[in-house]
Amino acid sequence: AGILLQALTARGWNSAIVIDTAVTEETQPEYPSTDEEMPVPEVETAAPAEVSTDTDAYDFCIELPEEEVAEPEEKKEPAKEKRFMYNDYNDVQIPAAEKFGISPIENRDTNFAAIPKLELVESDDLLVIEPLTHSVPYLTSNAKALLQEIARQFRDSLDARGARPYCLHATSLLRTLKDIEKLQSVNSNASAKSAHAYGTTFDIAHNNFNPSPKLDKNPGTNLSDNELKHILAHVLFRLRMQKKCWVLIEERQKCFHITVNS
Repeated sequence: AGILLQALTARGWNSAIVIDTAVTEETQPEYPSTDEEMPVPEVETAAPAEVSTDTDAYDFCIELPEEEVAEPEEKKEPAKEKRFMYNDYNDVQIPAAEKFGISPIENRDTNFAAIPKLELVESDDLLVIEPLTHSVPYLTSNAKALLQEIARQFRDSLDARGARPYCLHATSLLRTLKDIEKLQSVNSNASAKSAHAYGTTFDIAHNNFNPSPKLDKNPGTNLSDNELKHILAHVLFRLRMQKKCWVLIEERQKCFHITVNS
């Protein structure tokens, strides 16, 4: 600073320098020496708020109910369908007969042809209606259609095997209540409540197959009654799986007992 002042004096700036110097000296702020300790301002610390123990202070709190833990539900096994072994008994055949059939008829003193749902069933190239002792040759239209479909599919199965054109034999169709009563007197296994009474049910022999005289022209393979029984069983199995019928095999009567299901 002294060297700077001398240089300015030599150049004629003496008076200005004096004023400036005076102002500089007067206005220069005083700073404390670094050796002196800087005073620390006192900070007023607020006293901690008094926590009330009064329970009223917490009245705004909502007490939530405890969550109920639901007990795990027991897993129920789905009801297994009865395995089909040609064992559809009256527990399924009677309800189907009642649903799709006619009201049972008391006796044969009836004009069956006048009953709207009934149709006459006659022998043809695929089917033989055997002489009926405890039934009449009538079925509902749906049951007749099913019987004819069984006969057609049976013949198709024979043709596929190159077999002779064997016919099916129907052994029982519609029974009146009087027919059922008479049958019980000679057959202890005959049920008082029979699906045959509704016109929805028929029996097909599984031990009696004869070639159709009209169609048995070309040579074909001869099949045993047991082989033919199994072919018929396959036809009935397919229709049963399509829910078109219920099927029961009767070994004592040597027939398939069939009720329409649609």
